[in-house]
Amino acid sequence: MPSDGGTLRWTRCWPRESTAGSATEPTRTSWSWRAAHTARGGHVSHRRYADDYYGDFLDHTRAYRGSEALIMSRPVDALGPVYLKFSPRRVMFSGWVGDADPSFSGLVDTLKRYLQSAWAGYANFGSDIGGYRHGNGTLGRTKELFIRWAQLGAFSPLMENGGNGEHRPWAFDANSTATPSIEDIYRGLVLTHYQLVPYLLTTGTLAYNENRSSLLPLAPHEDFIDKIIDDFRPPTYNYMLGADILVAPVTSHPASVNVTFPRVAGGNETFVAWWNRSLVYYVGQSVEFRELELHQFTAFLRTGVLFPLRPRWSSEVPFSNRVRSHWLQLHVYHPSATTEPRPVQVVDDSHGLVAAYWRACACVCCFLGTLICSHVVQARAVRQCSRLLHLTPSSQRIASRALWATRHAQPVPLVIVATPPTAT
Repeated sequence: MPSDGGTLRWTRCWPRESTAGSATEPTRTSWSWRAAHTARGGHVSHRRYADDYYGDFLDHTRAYRGSEALIMSRPVDALGPVYLKFSPRRVMFSGWVGDADPSFSGLVDTLKRYLQSAWAGYANFGSDIGGYRHGNGTLGRTKELFIRWAQLGAFSPLMENGGNGEHRPWAFDANSTATPSIEDIYRGLVLTHYQLVPYLLTTGTLAYNENRSSLLPLAPHEDFIDKIIDDFRPPTYNYMLGADILVAPVTSHPASVNVTFPRVAGGNETFVAWWNRSLVYYVGQSVEFRELELHQFTAFLRTGVLFPLRPRWSSEVPFSNRVRSHWLQLHVYHPSATTEPRPVQVVDDSHGLVAAYWRACACVCCFLGTLICSHVVQARAVRQCSRLLHLTPSSQRIASRALWATRHAQPVPLVIVATPPTAT
């Protein structure tokens, strides 16, 4: 409201033509907002203003750059004790949950916004690694906080690093001889996030199209949006990233994390630890992880599903001096290695395709024939391998989607890696 009691009305103004209201002209590529002070303008609600504001940015960007252009914006953020929906869901392909303090309490506040954003149906989001604001000390944050937040970022749809104070990983190694270094740990987390790109793109696209989030909080649903008092204290901040990755954020130092392994529809009864695939945990099991090393993070993979991943290291593919970032691997983790190795082959001679699995072996790479084959042949191989390996039905769906989600004009090389852990 203006100081004289009038009403502030926002009017969209296109070049050479100005109209009040919310009609959008996507064919125009230049526009601006104009605040018109008028006594008869009427009231514009926060929700209407936010929807039009963010919506116009997306519409203008697409009019200027094409239909696949995206913008970044906020899902649910907090103004003091009040949680608010910032962006309309239709523009929020990816974004961040707002500016947080560089402390473990700031990390907890960020996770609260994660949960509220997920329950509100925002598909993909992340947060400022280490917190956006500047804290105490020369660096503005501790190395423990920085890495624990980076671990959360690696297992979020959006991984971003920026804000006030020091955010360069190598700066936290000054006067330190610890191994692995903060820079090496951070580099490993960046590689992990890049490795997850096919999985994140697939699950994120499915979530957006199905009007839900790619994060599924394991806490009971509590809607605190638009409430005046922040009494939101969930019993856990753990969540499923997509259907097949369990993420348990570390919110304290020294690190202590409680994990109860959830039952997820259509899956096996076991999980394996991301940092050590030989560690197996069972649905319903509750485990307290104490004194985790800084390079260890409590993320877990469901067994018996196909994970579409990028190759992390070229050594994973014996024949591949030619591994490129657009290659796609389908990883399979089995619950135990107690059975005798049994070869399984899927052969398509017409395309020079040989896909070979060995159940209960350490690592098998597939597509030993032609490295690049058609999407149709790849999808057929995924279906056949899913049946032969007794994988869950959702594996076939997510793997097939991942093949198309690469968005390459040419078919992508496909490698399948089967890695069964040892039960402990």
